[in-house]
Amino acid sequence: MERDGRRIIRVGLCKSHLLVSKALARADTMSIRFLVALSLVEFCLFWASATDGRGITRALRHMAGYGPQERSWGSGFASRLAVSEPMRSLDALPIFGPTPAEGRHLLFEFKAQLRSPSDIRNWRLRNGATEEVSPLPRKLKKQPARPPEPALASPQQQFLEAFHAVAQGALDASTFSSLTDLAREKQDEQPAVVLPVVNQQKVKR
Repeated sequence: MERDGRRIIRVGLCKSHLLVSKALARADTMSIRFLVALSLVEFCLFWASATDGRGITRALRHMAGYGPQERSWGSGFASRLAVSEPMRSLDALPIFGPTPAEGRHLLFEFKAQLRSPSDIRNWRLRNGATEEVSPLPRKLKKQPARPPEPALASPQQQFLEAFHAVAQGALDASTFSSLTDLAREKQDEQPAVVLPVVNQQKVKR
């Protein structure tokens, strides 16, 4: 637990391990990402019985792109988490190469729904300190759907409507009726559109 109320998951890289040291020296960011993600998955499994552990698990699985019904765990969970967008910030940390920077480095931050006081031992406040608890956000009410806006008439349709109104006012009733019937006959005489069809045949070998 930090003084500002943030909860920290600390991941340590064992540089004396051959796999880790080689990956850091070669700047093999994908391998280091996978190892860090695997440590986070182990954290989730270790604290699976705690309310805050389950809250962290839900947040990390959402970050990895899992849906509510997906049940992938272990290395599969770590692989998806390693290629998530927040984990890409590891590539820019000064931990690679022949002269890496020592000390702690912030990887990324994320939000999770946790309880107060925490039921994870290392996240409990000590020496009588109290934690400032933020209220849960209110659920937004669903707004009624707006009715669809009427489609705008095309320029051709606007021209035809204007021509129809002008012709109806300028011509007598019988001439206008004959002109309308002639337009309908011309429309019915338009050729139909024929689409080519590819005939698939089985070839004997």
